[in-house]
Amino acid sequence: MSTTSNVFIPRYQATPRGAKLVGLIVSTFTNIADRRRAAKLAATKSVEAEEVRRYARGVARHDPGFAADLFAAADRHTGN
Repeated sequence: MSTTSNVFIPRYQATPRGAKLVGLIVSTFTNIADRRRAAKLAATKSVEAEEVRRYARGVARHDPGFAADLFAAADRHTGN
């Protein structure tokens, strides 16, 4: 039985040319796509919330409590 250990030390490997530039370009396009997706989602939520508010205004005469619940749900949906 041996008590010897072999320790391997990896050699330094330089970053390939252009890798940092490509990484920067990819992250920039990813950020742009994420911002567009977030803006589209926010617009969709606004439209949905407005539809719920319109419905709430329609039922407010008959059931004001339910209308209040709908208004509150629309506000929560948009994050207000």
